Amino acid sequence: MIDAALQTLKELGATDDQQKLTPLGQKLCQLHIEPRLGKMLVLASAMRCLRPVLAVAAAKEYRDPFFHGDQRVEGLRVMMADGCQSDQLLMADVLGRYQEMMATGGEGRASAFCQQHMLNSQTMRQMHSLQQKLAEMVVKAGLCPRIDAQRAGRAAGVLALVQDNDWEHESELVRAVICAGLLPNAARVCERAGKRRMLLKDGSKISAQSKSVLQLDRLVTGEGFVCFHELIKTSQLFGSDLSFAGTLPIAIFSSKVEPYSEGIIVDGYYIHSQKSSMW
Repeated sequence: MIDAALQTLKELGATDDQQKLTPLGQKLCQLHIEPRLGKMLVLASAMRCLRPVLAVAAAKEYRDPFFHGDQRVEGLRVMMADGCQSDQLLMADVLGRYQEMMATGGEGRASAFCQQHMLNSQTMRQMHSLQQKLAEMVVKAGLCPRIDAQRAGRAAGVLALVQDNDWEHESELVRAVICAGLLPNAARVCERAGKRRMLLKDGSKISAQSKSVLQLDRLVTGEGFVCFHELIKTSQLFGSDLSFAGTLPIAIFSSKVEPYSEGIIVDGYYIHSQKSSMW
């Protein structure tokens, strides 16, 4: 367990070869949250798309808010995802819409929204509350330099949700930030003879969990990468919490990129420069 944790920190760029903290690692120490989520928050604050990534982090701390055991839920997930190509972005959008209902119509309208979309209202309230607490934590860690944490006091989190979000609606950027926190947990999407697969570097095939909106037949392209939070092994290998990524985010945020032939090798994957989807 300890070796695996140390390896994760190194893969994230939080420690160097001597297991000393890097500048990123020092920031992660100030964020009392799982390291992958912490890296997403650090990058999101720099890229000024903090609100949706705070929602992603808050959603990860709780159970899936959608009710289980009803066939209508899958259709609602797909409808609300609206082609976002990311399980995390779906959760961010769900929380954002819940908060909009809360702001415009109070608890009654928010509860009606949950009932209409088969969401657990208690879980949604918990996610909403945690997002604000995480925003305060990010400000205290110095990731929002325009906000004085001491002066802002309890309003620090609210200010972070308002001020550091110039690019929150740029879904490709937000998805790239999410994938940066998940790497090197990635599988390549391949399409051969009309059939798509998600393959790890060793050639192992992984599948999306049934609740994921990132099923292979819903991907906008048959080429690219799918980043995942972790692998779950049952009768087959599943990736949890999937996000699609094109070549550019993978090349920018991967720990090892080397030129080779007519393309590059990124963390062991060969990417042909003329055949790859950028985003």
